[in-house]
Amino acid sequence: MRFQFLDRWHLSLHSALILAFALRLSVFGTALWWATDYSVFYSKDSGTYLQPAAELVATGTFSTNGAPEIMRTPGYPLLLTIGIWFGHVELITILLQILLSCLTCYGVYCITKNIFGNDRSAVGAAFLFSIEPLSILYSCMLLSDALFIFFLTAALNSLIRACQRGPFRHWLVAALLLAAAAYTRPVGYFLPLGLTVFLLIWVIAKKRYDLFRNVAIFCLLTMGLIGLWQVRNTLATGYAGFSTTTEIVLYFYHAGAVKAQQQGLPFYQVVERLGYYDSDIYYRNHPDQQTWKPRQRYAYLRQEGFKTLMQTPALYAQIYVRGLFVMLFDPGVIEYFRLFKLYQKSSRLLNVMAKQGLMGAATRAITENPSLVFWGGGLGVLLLSFYFLSIVGLNTTSVRNNLPLSLLLGTCFYFIATSGGIVAVSRFRAPVMPFIAVFAGHGLMVLLAKRPHKSLGPSQNDLALNL
Repeated sequence: MRFQFLDRWHLSLHSALILAFALRLSVFGTALWWATDYSVFYSKDSGTYLQPAAELVATGTFSTNGAPEIMRTPGYPLLLTIGIWFGHVELITILLQILLSCLTCYGVYCITKNIFGNDRSAVGAAFLFSIEPLSILYSCMLLSDALFIFFLTAALNSLIRACQRGPFRHWLVAALLLAAAAYTRPVGYFLPLGLTVFLLIWVIAKKRYDLFRNVAIFCLLTMGLIGLWQVRNTLATGYAGFSTTTEIVLYFYHAGAVKAQQQGLPFYQVVERLGYYDSDIYYRNHPDQQTWKPRQRYAYLRQEGFKTLMQTPALYAQIYVRGLFVMLFDPGVIEYFRLFKLYQKSSRLLNVMAKQGLMGAATRAITENPSLVFWGGGLGVLLLSFYFLSIVGLNTTSVRNNLPLSLLLGTCFYFIATSGGIVAVSRFRAPVMPFIAVFAGHGLMVLLAKRPHKSLGPSQNDLALNL
């Protein structure tokens, strides 16, 4: 079937990729021209990646201030070393991230075509991802998102091909890419286990026991590669975890948000008192820990964090669910305003959100930045359009008997479930958006197929009457 809308605009994979590259490069170039320096491409987390990357280049060790780095994993710092070697870390890294985001766009095309078997749906998905605001934004920031999303999308594409009776090498490639994703952002640590459990259930339910060996090797290889970093951390510092980000977020952010609510204090004030911003404050609160080893300190953070959450599970659940709504529906306009130095920050939005929820935080932000209404409304409509098209696309396909589609949905639920709490922002939605684009691309084609098409010439009846 021909779609006049697509034919009129000559939409193809090549045009979608060109559009993706042009939009990302335009945002980068415009922000650089507007700010006249690279400072707008940094966030508060950028330095924690750059420091170990610089020491990796200078000393050949993955460390920060001479001590083994155990908070950041080496995935993104390795990418940064390329720019550091050439002396232009911002320019080279961001250009590489733009290319990675375009490759992710191609991955979205491949996944959609493999699942739905429809080139039009695949092109539509690639087009939608090319204009997706978060993927554009974070390809221009010195953050790990673009690299992580590339690894994640490529891994799911390989896993889907493996499940569709592809060569065994696809299982190996999927395992390597998922491990690389976890090394880039530790939030992907448990994803291979979740996918393995899902695959084993499917193997048993469908009696596809011939795949059991492949699934087992996939799991063992992925978790084995991830476990190597835990061995390194144990040997270097005694800390046996994958990344101390888990304990830090648990104690200072999740437990800190609960304490702020209990004490009726601003969240940032509580976190500051806990010593998150200043280690001297933390050690004044816990003088005995100055002689502790890292594994002892982080074990304490984990234990105390869980204890605080378990004392008031209902309050924590409320805060966590609020964060989920922020992650799902925050259009990300504030991040764009910050990129172009247009955001007037005069209050702590996390404090407002913890007390009044998403609507309260949105009202405060709009009051202080009236132009957020226009731009935020536009991005919000675009986000809701993605969701609507996704629902349309999913409603036309049986999920129960479609393993690849189920894998994508399971991956989406994994990242949604792990993204709540006081720290939730629109950035946490970025790993889900390639797969939302897959569903939405098919939904777009479904809607276009239902549109009545005007005939380009006289009908057969008209010709008969004229004879």
